[in-house]
Amino acid sequence: MKTAIYISGVLLLISFLLILQDDFNQQWKQMQHRFDTIDENRFYSADGDAHTVEPGIKQIVVNGLNRVDRCPTCHLGVLDSKYAHAEAPFTTHPGDMLRIHDSKEFGCTACHLGQGYAVTSETAAHEKLEFWNETMLPRELLQAGCGTCHLSEEVPAAPQLTRGRLLIRDKGCNGCHEINSFFEDTPRGPDLEGIGNKVTPAWIYHWLKNPRDYLKNSRMPTFRLRDQEIVSLMEFLMTLNTKDSPPSFIRELPSEEGNEDDGRTLVSESRCISCHAIQGRGGKLAPELERVGDKVREAWLANFLRNVHYYQPEKIMLEYNFTDQNALDIAAYILEEFSEEAYELPDSVAALLPRSESQRKDRIEQGRKLMGKYGCDGCHTIGGNRLSPKVGPKLTNIGSRLESTLEFGKITDVVPTLYNWLYMKIKHPVVFDSTSIMPDFHLTDREAFEITLALLGNREFDYRGEYLVRESERSLYKKPAGAFGELFERYSCISCHSIDKYGGDISTAPLTIEGSKVKYEWLKNYLLNPSAIRPLLAERMPRFRMTEREAALMADYIKKVYVSDDIPGFFEYELTGQSPDVGRRLFMELGCRSCHIVEKTGGYVGPQLDDVGDRLEAGWLFSWLRSPLTYKAETIHPDYGFTEEQAKQLTAYLMTKNRGAR
Repeated sequence: MKTAIYISGVLLLISFLLILQDDFNQQWKQMQHRFDTIDENRFYSADGDAHTVEPGIKQIVVNGLNRVDRCPTCHLGVLDSKYAHAEAPFTTHPGDMLRIHDSKEFGCTACHLGQGYAVTSETAAHEKLEFWNETMLPRELLQAGCGTCHLSEEVPAAPQLTRGRLLIRDKGCNGCHEINSFFEDTPRGPDLEGIGNKVTPAWIYHWLKNPRDYLKNSRMPTFRLRDQEIVSLMEFLMTLNTKDSPPSFIRELPSEEGNEDDGRTLVSESRCISCHAIQGRGGKLAPELERVGDKVREAWLANFLRNVHYYQPEKIMLEYNFTDQNALDIAAYILEEFSEEAYELPDSVAALLPRSESQRKDRIEQGRKLMGKYGCDGCHTIGGNRLSPKVGPKLTNIGSRLESTLEFGKITDVVPTLYNWLYMKIKHPVVFDSTSIMPDFHLTDREAFEITLALLGNREFDYRGEYLVRESERSLYKKPAGAFGELFERYSCISCHSIDKYGGDISTAPLTIEGSKVKYEWLKNYLLNPSAIRPLLAERMPRFRMTEREAALMADYIKKVYVSDDIPGFFEYELTGQSPDVGRRLFMELGCRSCHIVEKTGGYVGPQLDDVGDRLEAGWLFSWLRSPLTYKAETIHPDYGFTEEQAKQLTAYLMTKNRGAR
């Protein structure tokens, strides 16, 4: 009996010692011991005492994010800048992100992921576990963590995430997939109504076979279509030819002959290159013109130029005031100048064409079904309508997908992580499944990485609303009405210019306060005959061929409506007594001529200033010189911190730069 009691006591003591040893060996205790014993001569608190740490588990509870994070138990110097050069895990958090996201309010794992409860080992806290799907994000993917709360396309502190989201938008991924609610569900490609009149069957075949053979920078991805499928799609698309009777149709024109030389002059005067690129040079807003002559029919092109918005009501191209003969001349020039080869159907494809009306009807129906199968109407509508629902899987919460559900097919030489699966699928759509219908977007490594990073940020969450950051600045833009509104829409002004943060972004001149900026007479004349203000810009204002009445109406509206109360009007009287000579000396001392042309010499970075007194209001110039960042946050113009007196002197000098002074 005594022996049994003795043995039991020994076993109990051994168990107790083992428990003590296990408790002592816990990694978080070892970390805190290491922190206490690192070189204390290097790290001191504000009052001069050596660093110390109160032993024990340390945790942050964030109810709004449903997070309990014990990361500070080991990361003991993360909030103290004096540990910036300490070894991990005691080093200070890099950058100033904690200034924006206080760890007491946001915790750690909301951004970094990982298992916040774990303190037993680094593996448990950071790495992949069998029943825990939130593996800590590696440094290169850290911006994906921002995507859970920041629900807008642009996230200023996360440039890679922003670029990934913009790529998702520009590539039209949400045409096939449900992604985030902030992506506009707007088709990225043109409406296909009337395409049967626009192009030839042979062009459609070559385009569907490989868009990049026609246009090397094509936004349309490459589908792996069989010739029989292409023929069916071709037959269906050629039936979409209902838009054949615009108000001024080709057969009603007085002449069926276009003059190429006149067309060349009109294309130059209209500055088509401001929006369209030719051989890689020019604007990026509209399709390249390099081989458009191989694509479109002459009759369709002439009618399109004459009636742009009849064919495509939402087209951003403006309506020029071309006559019937103008349209014919431009069409003749374009088809001659921008052509390389006449497309023909290969004999093997021609043999697949339907031989009877019943075969043709079958092919048309097959083509209609293929449009749905391949998700063509994710990017293209037909008469404004879509034929079928989205064909791709939902990606709304793809960042939370369990890695155990991923199929890597025959690929065995990569680590089976969600990141690797997404990246490989995006870069090479058939890498895991040769039957995949996802097209090839010909993405660069960087593009594939940034899209993957953006998708990893799409995670399931149960965060309270105050933690969700949506678009911070909503546009106040309202579509203008009346006669000005009709002209504004006809000339597609919003395609290039923005108003209240809505609209195009290629212009350096948002219209929000344009009326306070420019003079009426200059604006009216500029609309009639635009001239280059910034010589280095690829995008130039087109010559609209508008009437005097239209230019006067638009200039009058802009001067009255698009104004700012913060910019003083009738400011010239304020300049009385100010010396233009003093302003000129200041202008020269500051080296302004390095960027601006004045007195016929200078740089080309900024706008030329020899006619600035005719062009700009004195109140605008004064306000801009005092605080350029107020009016354009991304400007490269320096803020010199001018006093009111200096700004008036410079303004007085610049206002002498006008035609009357020459």
